[in-house]
Amino acid sequence: MRALLVIVIAASIYTDLIGKTHTVENVTLYATLMAIALQFAVRRDFRVQLPELTFSLLLLVTYAAISMFVTAELVHFPRYDIWSSFVDLKVTLISWNLFFFAFFYGTRTAKEAQGLMKFLLLAVSAANLITITNVAGITDIGIDTFGYDDPSNPRVKGIFGHENETGAMLAALLPGYIAVVECQRGLIARLFWIGAMMVSIAVLFMTSSRGAIVALLIGGAWGAYVCRRYLSMQRAMKWGMIALGVAVPVLAFVGYRYWDLLVRRLTGSSTTNVDELSSGRTELWIEGLGTMINKPSSLLIGYGWDTWVLLPFRYVPHNQYLWLWFELGLVGVGCLIFAFRSSVVTALKAIKVAEGDSRRMLVGYVVGMLILAVGIFFANLWIPWPYLWAYIALATRSALSVLSVRQESSVNRPREQPAVPALPILRGARGRANVSS
Repeated sequence: MRALLVIVIAASIYTDLIGKTHTVENVTLYATLMAIALQFAVRRDFRVQLPELTFSLLLLVTYAAISMFVTAELVHFPRYDIWSSFVDLKVTLISWNLFFFAFFYGTRTAKEAQGLMKFLLLAVSAANLITITNVAGITDIGIDTFGYDDPSNPRVKGIFGHENETGAMLAALLPGYIAVVECQRGLIARLFWIGAMMVSIAVLFMTSSRGAIVALLIGGAWGAYVCRRYLSMQRAMKWGMIALGVAVPVLAFVGYRYWDLLVRRLTGSSTTNVDELSSGRTELWIEGLGTMINKPSSLLIGYGWDTWVLLPFRYVPHNQYLWLWFELGLVGVGCLIFAFRSSVVTALKAIKVAEGDSRRMLVGYVVGMLILAVGIFFANLWIPWPYLWAYIALATRSALSVLSVRQESSVNRPREQPAVPALPILRGARGRANVSS
């Protein structure tokens, strides 16, 4: 099963690299799901685990499908194409569920899950390395816009989509890289993973994504506070020095042009108002919320699946929460938030009893998820979600495995037998009679 899941990750990278149909990815994913179903059928041991997270994802897809039929058949939304909307539903929300269930139920132990988490991070770094070599002119791999470096706008687009998508994903995975480095024992292994991390940090800088940097700062501080019991000042200083040591060669490698662009975008030195500072996001958000207020029922139930693109908005909302709220109402945005919360809370419970590498990996996951929660406030993600839901599934499986082992060990631990009190020395006539005899 681990081999099949490795193939799924590799097939996903290959599919996004060549930029064509998802046939290879779908075949490997469906074959893995069938193998998992067959395995459970033979063993007859299937049970829904972490039902609150599972049902929230299923409810999200179900509600989207219902709203799609209502919008097409009852509301008769202008220019609404139900087949096109179904395809969008398949490649987004349904894909989220399939990747999560494949990696969640395809692994059984924390060791398996953590091994696949490392492979996923390594695959992401390999993809980012191709992005860098494409931009440098060393290779010419992938679709036309892959690794594109326009002199008038030198923000780099990589395998994982738009600059904001790639930036948000890499920012969320950065604590995972740090955790893997912490888990390594030998110097060569640590240097290898530091190199893999540097490749991803380089692409993160090359995207010049303000949302990703803000998410990294705010979400990282949030995660550090939540996990403060398991983080020491000594390690924080250590990683501060490592970050400085990594940043200098990375900045020298990506060049002044990307660094200067990122500084100007973060400081807003070339902007005159808040809308320009937010790259037009505030205007999009105001337009979206204003459209919902004009139809108050949409604040509760949404406009319907796949309707944002049919309204006269210039761009996508650049906010994952607003997008789900606009189309699927409180059910849509609530399901996503609840799924995130369920996974993070489970990981935090496991961190309390985990030890060694398991604790490091779970702490990195929690911090990364809080970075992602902030990051999708500034971006819509499309291509990165399969990788992120695979990562969420593996980390959640690792947490449940740690909790299960801890519970079994506490149940099977032999109880201490109470000490038998010593019999008191008999006194009285009977005692004297025994002594005299």
